[in-house]
Amino acid sequence: MKLIEKNWVVLLVIVILLALIKFPLVFILMGIVALVYLVEGVILLRRLQKTGIRSTGKIMSYEISGGQKTPLVEFAVPGREAVVGKPFLYASTDLGNIISHKNSDKEVPVLYDPGDPAKFILVSRTGFNYGI
Repeated sequence: MKLIEKNWVVLLVIVILLALIKFPLVFILMGIVALVYLVEGVILLRRLQKTGIRSTGKIMSYEISGGQKTPLVEFAVPGREAVVGKPFLYASTDLGNIISHKNSDKEVPVLYDPGDPAKFILVSRTGFNYGI
């Protein structure tokens, strides 16, 4: 994902050129980009399951965007500042919104990447709110 985020201008130029040369190639490129995002998400989930560190976080608030409700979680990392952010992978569902209603200040288990604590998932939502 970082590669795509850093080089989005190059990707945009390629899309424009492909649209001028042969338009159906644009859809193939979009599929490749979606596949890269999917594979990176799966790799991170597997790495978190194998080497992730469990911690207890606290839901500070919810960010609502386009009907999607994503928790902002704060948790402590030993030897570092506390991490505040959104889970790396979280899918907001209608049932999840009902369950999470008035859950601010609730403690939740998190699983974070020891190399990059900003990449974390909510353990209590495994199998329920994963996008994958």
